[in-house]
Amino acid sequence: MPPAKVEVKGTGPYETALFKNGALPHLKYTRRWADVPADCAGWVHVRALPVMYPKVRLVCRSDGAVYMAVAEENVRTCRRHGWRETGMKAAVAVGTRWRHEYVILTKKARNGAKITFPRGMKGELSVFLVPILVKH
Repeated sequence: MPPAKVEVKGTGPYETALFKNGALPHLKYTRRWADVPADCAGWVHVRALPVMYPKVRLVCRSDGAVYMAVAEENVRTCRRHGWRETGMKAAVAVGTRWRHEYVILTKKARNGAKITFPRGMKGELSVFLVPILVKH
């Protein structure tokens, strides 16, 4: 299924940035993306505050697939909410001394759907990934 066109909405602070090696995944931490898959070239990610459930959501402006990257310990919870693994992974790292793997997940969504972070996750944060960003 092709990616959905999405708009980012939220009441908490957030911004969008290119999803690439070396980019900061969150608004506060100095951690950086590493090993971003080539299949994700040109995508953006939503940088929010490093809290468990940022007040940010995706609003679909077309039918299609939506994406997020989650720490491995959150995959099972996300599966219960309809998310599935894409087979792609990325990492978040601080230099060479700290590294944490993220699994890239997807789910189908309809035009008008509001996508939020699944409840019940723990540990590291999740990050929305956006192949096609609609700006307003």
